[in-house]
Amino acid sequence: MFSIYARSGRVFSGPLEQLRRIEKTAATRFRKVSLEDEDEDNSLYYVTDKSYGPSNNKLAQYKESLRSKGQREPVYHAYQIMTSSIHVLMSDWNLTKAVEQFKKHPYQALPIVNSRRQLIGVLSRQKLYEFFLSTDQKSISINKTIEQCFLTAESQIYSADPVTDIRRIATLLVEESLSVLPIVEDTGRLVGIVSRTDILRSAIADPPLSLWC
Repeated sequence: MFSIYARSGRVFSGPLEQLRRIEKTAATRFRKVSLEDEDEDNSLYYVTDKSYGPSNNKLAQYKESLRSKGQREPVYHAYQIMTSSIHVLMSDWNLTKAVEQFKKHPYQALPIVNSRRQLIGVLSRQKLYEFFLSTDQKSISINKTIEQCFLTAESQIYSADPVTDIRRIATLLVEESLSVLPIVEDTGRLVGIVSRTDILRSAIADPPLSLWC
């Protein structure tokens, strides 16, 4: 199950087939968010319970859907491979702080959260570099916030439910040229993030991984 979050909250929830029919804005690919607390090096860091598991009701619903489709082989879900400890960007941080975060951490993209710690976007390393390269240096103010430079009122971000087949997540990442996908519960709580690296690692560890999507 996938969702789209905007600054006003969740605006869509449904399977990949329905998501494909949703008209996307040009900004969608670069907007994502996550929750976190400040650690000792002043970076935002969110740590979930390492023993996280979805509710029995969620798993039961998924298994029932597989039985109706005749799916028999083992499958892997987002919660089994996601990264539960995530560094994020606060939307009111200035560009200097954003650059510092990318220097500190090796990630290609970092979620953006607002003051209420809600998912509102994602900023990629590439997008940040492109901004500096394509913008007149004289007009760039290091005091401008991440929100002012990269988010608009129409900005939206994709996310997936913890019980989502990683092969379907891989499909969305490829189709929308995404590098990461936040994993959010029905309650709106961010519990992790799945990157292309996470998916490749699971494929290497488990060669029989099915390509069904």
